[in-house]
Parts: sequence; structure tokens; C-alpha cells
Amino acid sequence: RVAGPSIFPVCSYPGAPPNVRNDRDVLFEQLKLRPHELRVADPWVQSDKPLVLQSVRHSADALQYAADTCRADPEIVLEAVKQCGDALVHACDACKGDPAIVLEAVQHSRRGRAFEHAGLALKRDRAFVLQVVSHHGDALRYAADACKADPAVVLEAVGQQAEQWRAAGPKTRREILQELRKQSRFCGCRALGHAAEDLKRDVAFMEKALRKYGLALRDAGDDVRCSRDLVFEAVRSTCEALEFADFDLQCDPDLQPDRVASNCVAGPGVAAPIVDVAVPTLAPDGRLDVVVAPMNGEMVRLSFDVGATIGDLAIAVAAQFGVEGGLVHLMASGA
Repeated sequence: RVAGPSIFPVCSYPGAPPNVRNDRDVLFEQLKLRPHELRVADPWVQSDKPLVLQSVRHSADALQYAADTCRADPEIVLEAVKQCGDALVHACDACKGDPAIVLEAVQHSRRGRAFEHAGLALKRDRAFVLQVVSHHGDALRYAADACKADPAVVLEAVGQQAEQWRAAGPKTRREILQELRKQSRFCGCRALGHAAEDLKRDVAFMEKALRKYGLALRDAGDDVRCSRDLVFEAVRSTCEALEFADFDLQCDPDLQPDRVASNCVAGPGVAAPIVDVAVPTLAPDGRLDVVVAPMNGEMVRLSFDVGATIGDLAIAVAAQFGVEGGLVHLMASGA
């Protein structure tokens, strides 16, 4: 046997004797060290399942040098995409249409870009696209147009990026913001950017999207970015969203992150506790007494200065009842 790895694989090394050229044990070790040498291997090696598996385990790109029968083998392709999802491009059409293989590829590719190489039927499959964007919101870019216009699919993609943002540390958040500031439509972290234009202009849909992920404001329609109420929802969700609002709103005092954070009044349609508020009464000490009661019937008397606002009341109610999320709906007694 040749001592140590050669420049060429043993199987095709010009000076290698026949007994070495056909020694599977030698080839097995050789392909572990130099998986890309499958490219110049003998055809029988490129068709040998165990040897090809050995190659793709150490370099997914080696799949492109395998014989057609191996590139059509689900086990080999699955092993390759586990190493690098983009290896899906080298698989046969049947494997590109296999949901298990494609989903594995998406999970092991940057921003889910392996979905670009999936079969058309999968890109049109609403249920499957929902699975894909739940792992990588940016993969919506490669879905069929019908899925890009589906509110549930787009919201799932936006929600995934919201989770990514919440889990990110300071460095990753800075990188995400840098991506969003780019003008190219091909930059990452912009699931909403791949949605249908009609959805981006739909106020009701955008309200839901911005409550999930304020930075989706980056790709909203002009009317949305000029809407004070919608920008408020975006900033409440993600304070950094303010820089993507219309310029005239960026200096609005009531839209500044600290002011928005102190506002505990839930917007219409937001899931939050409902608290019944009685008519304020003037106490002997000159303060205002307000009796409040959540839906469980517990009644509490709160005291405020005469100049207190509805916002002050909401803050006090949320603190009194330990409301998770800090938002409440205030309902006037008898309303």
C-alpha cells in the first residue's frame, strides 16, 4: 500500500497497482481524508454506496461527484444535507421532492436557502411551506406566489424571525439591524419583504404582523409606515423599529421607545386582561379614588393625584394584578 495520502486518490493514482486500486479498505480511509477526490475516482467507486456515504459524511459537496444512482439514494442524500443543506442542489429530482429530505436541508442551510432547490410541488404545498418558514422565515422567498399571499404562512415566517430576534444577543441584533438597513431585496432577516404586495398594504394584516415583530415595519407599505397607530404597535413590539417609520414620525415624542414602553393600554384586538373601572370619586385628602375589578371579581381601590391620566391608571392596574406582558383593557363600569 502507498504510505500516507497521495496527491491523487488511491483508486486513480497512475502508479497504483491493481490490487491497491480495488482495495475498498484503502479507498474508505482515503475518502475520509480527501472526500472531494471522489471527483476523479473510478466509476465503480462513484457508484459504491458505502464509499459515497463516507465521502458525503466528510464533505457534503462530494455528492455532486457521485453516480446518478447514489444521488437518487435517499439515505445518501439525507446524510449529505445533514452536513450542509445546500447539497440538495446535487440530488436527483425525486429527492428534491421528498419532504423529509428537503426539511432536513432547510434546517441545515443558512436562512433556509436550500428550499430554493426543492421541487415545485413542495413550494406550492401550504402545509409544508408552513413547516419550512417555522424554521427559517427567509425561506418564504422561495415559496410559490400563492403561499407568499397567504396571511397565515406570512405570519408564521414573521413570527419565526421575531423568535430569532428575542433569542439573539447584542452582537447578533446589531447584525440583524445592519441587514435590514441594506437596500438590496436579497438581504436576510426580511420575511415580510418576500410577501405579496397586497398583504404589505393591508392594515389589518400589518397590525397583526407588527405586533408579532416590529421590525417587519422595514418592508411595510408606505401607508403603514406613515400610520401613527401602526408605528406605535411596531415600537411596542420591538423598540428598534422606530427607525423604519416615516421620517416625520421618528421624532414624535409619543412614539419614542421609553414613552411607548410605559403605555400599558392594550390596543384593539390584543389579547390582554379586561379590567372594569368605576367612576372616580374625590377623596377627603383631595386625591382621586378609583375602584377597579378584573373579570374574577376581585375589587381594589386605587388612589391617584388629580392630574392622573388613563395611562397612569393602566400602569397601576397592570402592577396591582401582576399582569404578564403589562397590557390591560380598561372598561368603564356599566359600558
